[in-house]
Amino acid sequence: MRIRSAPPPLMNVALLKPTRASTTLGPGYAVARANDGSLNGFFHSDKEDYPFMVVDLGTAFSIEGVRILPRLNYNSTRFSGIDVRTGLTEVAGPDFGSYSRLVLFPGPVYEPVTWVAQNLTQPVLGRFLSVQRTVQTVSADACLEITELEVFARQANTV
Repeated sequence: MRIRSAPPPLMNVALLKPTRASTTLGPGYAVARANDGSLNGFFHSDKEDYPFMVVDLGTAFSIEGVRILPRLNYNSTRFSGIDVRTGLTEVAGPDFGSYSRLVLFPGPVYEPVTWVAQNLTQPVLGRFLSVQRTVQTVSADACLEITELEVFARQANTV
């Protein structure tokens, strides 16, 4: 008789991984704040068309879910048209069309701001994860603001 063990738990594989962004508003809004595990600060891009951030997970994972906390206590309507994609090779951006789409959060979110999440019906293999605002505006709202980004996958079983 063979006993099947439970699958390992999902882990946030984006926590403290290297990040880069198309732009940053300033040193207090660094892109690393988007996956530092803290809700005391946030990433803020500069005003631009199609701002983005990329996380290098370090190795390929079978991604099963994504969760994003938009900027808290401000203009949460800025969180709209947020496209989350993943791929196995690094892309400079801003065109992430070669990556597989994990989720498109149409937004906006309203106060009080809460996490927006998507559990995938099928895991998607990826190492690089892009988060991009795909709504073009001509106002001060043309930016990307993220308090925290979490990417969920299972740790590989080791025997």
